[in-house]
Amino acid sequence: TLRALDVFHVAGLPTNIPQLRAILAHPIVRAGDARTTFLAEQPEIANARSASENSVMALLKSEVEKKPDGKKKLVSIYISLARDLERMIQLAPTAEKVPLSKGFETFLDEVAKEAIEFNVLNWVAETFYSLGKGLSDSRTAAKESKAYYAKALVVYNKILTDKVATGKAANQVQVRIAATNRALGKYKDAVKMLTEILREQNMMLGVQIEAAYTFQEWAGKMQDGDSKTKLYRQAMRGGGEIDNKTKKYVIWGWGKTARLTGSNIKFRNAFHESRYNYAKCRFETAKVASRGEQKALFEKAENDIRLVVTLFPDMGGNTWKPRYDQLAKDVQKSLGKTPIGLKAYEKKPTAETAAN
Repeated sequence: TLRALDVFHVAGLPTNIPQLRAILAHPIVRAGDARTTFLAEQPEIANARSASENSVMALLKSEVEKKPDGKKKLVSIYISLARDLERMIQLAPTAEKVPLSKGFETFLDEVAKEAIEFNVLNWVAETFYSLGKGLSDSRTAAKESKAYYAKALVVYNKILTDKVATGKAANQVQVRIAATNRALGKYKDAVKMLTEILREQNMMLGVQIEAAYTFQEWAGKMQDGDSKTKLYRQAMRGGGEIDNKTKKYVIWGWGKTARLTGSNIKFRNAFHESRYNYAKCRFETAKVASRGEQKALFEKAENDIRLVVTLFPDMGGNTWKPRYDQLAKDVQKSLGKTPIGLKAYEKKPTAETAAN
């Protein structure tokens, strides 16, 4: 009851008493009409919790920073509290994730302000990125998703600006900045960052894959057919700057990535990722092509898939085979064929092999 909460006191530790008080005092609860979506539909309840968390952090800051090595201990406490909240978010029902994420965000903001170590700042940025990605598929939380991506971008940029990371670590942060820009729809910025990395280190496979995905996703967001076609072709064949030495694109595209990875079993997953997306881009290009070109492009997409079936019958196993199969059905349907997927391209046993 409200009376019980009023006489309940806990010193020095964060509690959700303000939030509980707000819940019990709310007209919907008092009327007995609360549902499981109550917290998600009442943002002021989450704000009550945030106010409590802010007061607790102010108390922690004033007490801990007075001690030797205080700032370091303060950051450690913030991280511990934030990780507890992170676990709560992972276990929470979907309707409660956004309100809980707000409390988590408060602690992450404080960690980002106080920390100067790469591993701590990178954890904050990665966590914001994960929060954004976790909410990106929800139509109702699209605004929150973009806000978390934007916060991640701020922290990643802080790491580079303050030179907290150097060498390989700095390259990793640059890649994450590009991925975050892609998630925010800032494709030009993403391509620019990836080009800077690949200009210096062209053989970074993960960066090449990220760059191809950036062109491909960018194409999918365009409205006119010509722009779509141009960007899909860059995803397939490479794009961006021309290398002065090789006279070829700095960004390889899916085609070259597949060629360079196909002969080495160590890179087999990257090969299938590249071949699948190459065929996918071809299929998407065909969908916006003129009637005169459309059939030929659909047939090329089908041949892209058939070639992989011939050379690599396992089709990438459980990870990639279902994707190839669905794409094959989509292509077959577009060509007016019965959509039976990869079965259409698999070798049928002869009388001799069947007998054996």
